[in-house]
Amino acid sequence: ISGGWVISQGPFMGDFGRHLGTLKLRASYGVTGNQGLTGDKEISDFAYLGLYGTSNYGGNPGIAPSNFANPNLKWESTHEFDAGLDWYPFGGRLTILADYYHRLTSDLLVNRPIPAITGFSTYWDNIGNVLNRGFELGLSSINFQSPGRDGFSWTTDFNITFNHNEVTALFQNQPFGDGDNFRPISRVAVGDPIGEFYVLHFLGVDPQTGDAMYKDVNGDGEITSDDRVNAGNPQPKYFGGMRNTFSWKGLSLGTFLEFSQGAKVFNLMRIFADDGGYNYDNKFTYALNRWQQPGDITNEPLASFDGTSGAREISDRFIEYGSYLR
Repeated sequence: ISGGWVISQGPFMGDFGRHLGTLKLRASYGVTGNQGLTGDKEISDFAYLGLYGTSNYGGNPGIAPSNFANPNLKWESTHEFDAGLDWYPFGGRLTILADYYHRLTSDLLVNRPIPAITGFSTYWDNIGNVLNRGFELGLSSINFQSPGRDGFSWTTDFNITFNHNEVTALFQNQPFGDGDNFRPISRVAVGDPIGEFYVLHFLGVDPQTGDAMYKDVNGDGEITSDDRVNAGNPQPKYFGGMRNTFSWKGLSLGTFLEFSQGAKVFNLMRIFADDGGYNYDNKFTYALNRWQQPGDITNEPLASFDGTSGAREISDRFIEYGSYLR
C-alpha cells in the first residue's frame, strides 16, 4: 500500500515559488514473506517434514533419519512502513531525498541449535523477531554549470544512512551463539543487535606474573564462558559517502569519500599473531611490548608457548574500532 502528495510551484507564488520548487511527500506500508532463503543458506521445500535417507551400518544397507521434523514451521514475514519526501528547490539545482523506515521481521527462520541426543545439532525453526529502523538522506546539487555543452560543470552527491538493529524476541527468550561452539565470538540475544560481540573482558596483564587478567563477572573465582560480557556492536551507527564530479569539454574528474562510524570489528588474525607465542606464526609488533620481567606494566602478556599466560583467550582485547573514512 503506497501513496503520495505533490506540492508544486504555481504562477501565483512568484519568485518564492521558483525557489520552493516541487515537494513530494510519500508513504507506504507492506508485508512480504520469505520461505526459501536466509542469509547464505537455502531452506529445503520439505524442511518441515521428518525425512529418511539411505544409510549403511556395519556394512549392511539401511535407512536413517535425514531431517528433523518441525510441523509448526512457517514463513517468516516482514512488515515495513516507509515515509519520505522528495524536494527539488532552486529550479532543480538541489535535490533532497529523505526517508524514514520501520521494518519488523517476525517468525524469523533460523537453523536453531538443539540437543545432540536427538541425532541432530540444529533444525529449522521460527525463533523470533528482528527490528530495523532508521533514516536515510540523499543530497544532490549542481554547484556550477556553464552555458553550452562543453562548458565547465561541478556536481555533488551526498548520502548518509542511520540504522538501528535490535532483536525483539527469541524462542523462550534464550540467546544463542554464532555457531562456533569451540570459540564463540558473538551471539544473538533479546535487546541486542544481531551479532553483538560477547566475550571475556580483558583487564590487562598482571605485573608480577605476566599473565593476562580477565573480569570474574559472576564472582566464582574462575574465568569461564559464564563471565562473558557484551563487547561491541559490529554494525555501524551510520555510514555514507560523498562524490564530486567535474566536467569540461568532454573530460571528467571524480572524487569520492566513503565513511562508516561506530562499528566494532574482531581482528581474527590477532588470535595467531598476538597470542603470546603459542602458535608457529609470525607475530605482530605488539609482541615487542610483551611482559618480560616482574614489574613490567604492559597490555601484552608474556611469551608463553604452552599457552598458560591466557593470551589466547577470546576477549575484547581482540576487538577494535571499525570506523573509517576512505
